[in-house]
Amino acid sequence: VFFAPKLDRQKLSELLSDTNMTRSELYRLFNRFKALCQLSGTPGSINKKTFKEGVSSLAFEDEAFVNRVFYLLDKDSSGTVEWDEFVNTVNALETGSARDKLSFCFQVYDEDGGGSIERPELHDMFTSMLQGDSKSDVPMSPELRELIDDFVNSIYDSIDADRSGSLEFDEAAQPSHSSTATT
Repeated sequence: VFFAPKLDRQKLSELLSDTNMTRSELYRLFNRFKALCQLSGTPGSINKKTFKEGVSSLAFEDEAFVNRVFYLLDKDSSGTVEWDEFVNTVNALETGSARDKLSFCFQVYDEDGGGSIERPELHDMFTSMLQGDSKSDVPMSPELRELIDDFVNSIYDSIDADRSGSLEFDEAAQPSHSSTATT
């Protein structure tokens, strides 16, 4: 028997007041969630494999990035993403403000959860993105290493206002940086 979460009137009313989503957006999202649950074979939740395949914006991302996003969504560490975890994140990413979106991206890159992004964290994420799943098999070329180093340095040069060597959210959220930081 497949358990499907329900979107009753009370829950819908709460979500309408707590999110930036309209009634029709919530219904569409709920139906998308139920379909992903069914594909997942995990009643009432989505496993990581289905999450990666079912969230089109993640389909071409590297494994480290998808793992990080999934880890952030799976707040209860159950190994699956439930409706409440899913709707809150999608609300932030799809209908949230630029600051909400930047905050989520900041959390993705802040691997240790320390509240700032250190150079090695940013370097690791870019390395993973550019090398993909082959990073353990193929050594990084000097050219690719230089490209990543230059990119990380340019981000720090333009955003690290206090020159502390780490990026804090408030630095990245400055109006003059937010368009740069989200691209």
